[in-house]
Amino acid sequence: MNKELLQTQIAFFFKKEFNAFEALALEIKKQLGEAESQYLPVPTDAPVQIPRLIINYGTFNINVFKNRVDLFFQENYEQEKLEKVLNVLSNILGLPIGRIGFVKTFFIQSDIETIKKLLPNEKMTGLNIKEVNLRINVLRTIGGFECNSIEKIDPGNVTKNTGSIKSGLIILKDCNTLAEQALPDNLDITALKQLINELNTETGIFVLI
Repeated sequence: MNKELLQTQIAFFFKKEFNAFEALALEIKKQLGEAESQYLPVPTDAPVQIPRLIINYGTFNINVFKNRVDLFFQENYEQEKLEKVLNVLSNILGLPIGRIGFVKTFFIQSDIETIKKLLPNEKMTGLNIKEVNLRINVLRTIGGFECNSIEKIDPGNVTKNTGSIKSGLIILKDCNTLAEQALPDNLDITALKQLINELNTETGIFVLI
């Protein structure tokens, strides 16, 4: 079944809280060029899950939190931009990365019948089912590290560049190193890039569909 890649997200989780947002923005712009940046007026005691800084390069965005940096790419990720951000985080700012998440969002033009086929048919008989959601998490060893390999399917819509709306299924493939097993401090950029490549490969392996 043809899967259309909508977005790639790569998340780098820090081992300690980070507050030097202006320094990070300055170094990112040195590496990637000028961009629109927005510092969000967030109270200092607000939860770490709220972004403090957003840097927008059009088809590539960076969201900065106190505990992580998220990279968002339209469709597939760009290796050169990823490497430059990694250089800023690891080499220039010296931020220890404890965990990595790699998420891809896909769209397929189908309906919930595709999901219903994965469920026990005898329990579905006679039901007027309007919506079905499925999520599984498979524990895998990726690049020598224990990782979650999550696959989630939901009904959803996408809006095309032409303005047309397509209905179908949204598939989220989320591969991430375990929160309870932090990455070692001695991982250099080469090792981090290799792990990212292997997580990327895992996001192309599907169990449900």
